[in-house]
Amino acid sequence: MDFNCGHRTDIGRVRCHHEDRYLVDPEHGLFVISDGMGGHEAGDVASAVAVESIGTHVRSGKLIDNAIQNAHHAVVHASRNGRGKPGMGATAVALHLNENGYRIAWVGDSRAYLWNGKLRRLTRDQTYVQKLLDEG
Repeated sequence: MDFNCGHRTDIGRVRCHHEDRYLVDPEHGLFVISDGMGGHEAGDVASAVAVESIGTHVRSGKLIDNAIQNAHHAVVHASRNGRGKPGMGATAVALHLNENGYRIAWVGDSRAYLWNGKLRRLTRDQTYVQKLLDEG
């Protein structure tokens, strides 16, 4: 597979500290972005734990969907063991490329887009606001 990739993140205009974490691992075809949930304590820790967990699980052969679920458990476990704070959380979106194509998994409002001359959104937010929009 031959492709180019780049990565960049920005703190934005509202926060005073950065809660984004990402993993770019072209060798394993793995790309992950996680954003700590604003308004919750230790979002930066939650996003770091999520990215580490997803990377570890996918590299060990697990499907990206299962890796996202395991990341949730890793965040909860971390807070119970003194890394971060109780109630911390993060959103995540992950792409895993392989010889058969790709898989995307996500949780929350971190989004995946496809660029093929124009931008097309591939994921739907898993949020209460999206639920309300869906219900009209």
